[in-house]
Amino acid sequence: TTALDVTIQAQILRLIRDIQKEFGLAVIFITHDLGLVARIADRVAVMYAGQIVETAPAVELFENPQHPYTRGLLASIPIPGRTQPGQPLGSIPGLVPSLVGEQHGCAFRNRCPQAIAACAEDVPQVHSHNHMTRCLFASVGAEPVLQREGMTS
Repeated sequence: TTALDVTIQAQILRLIRDIQKEFGLAVIFITHDLGLVARIADRVAVMYAGQIVETAPAVELFENPQHPYTRGLLASIPIPGRTQPGQPLGSIPGLVPSLVGEQHGCAFRNRCPQAIAACAEDVPQVHSHNHMTRCLFASVGAEPVLQREGMTS
């Protein structure tokens, strides 16, 4: 959708939505356009370094992001009515990890403000009813994994 002008984008999205409803289909959009995601998605999966790090119903994900990468992404987009003109947007410091070779632990740990040594190990999937997060610090409808499993920083 990046290369489309707003009018054409709206027409194409309307056509996809009509076809989806007519035939009872699921549609998967792969995009960096979080504004578009907020408008059209029922459910969102956030990927970092080739792994899904968080998935939830769209409204829940935008209102209550659990993974530090998701929070960083959302901080980097302007919010109508809240972001002032000229106000700097958030950014995620650091470099994207190399995807060459076998990966261990959380791929986001070198950019994460909460990272601890345990993040270099296998990262748990924390689940609530409809929300999954791959992070030691996730507290999706429960106490944080670090507290629950007796881990410390």
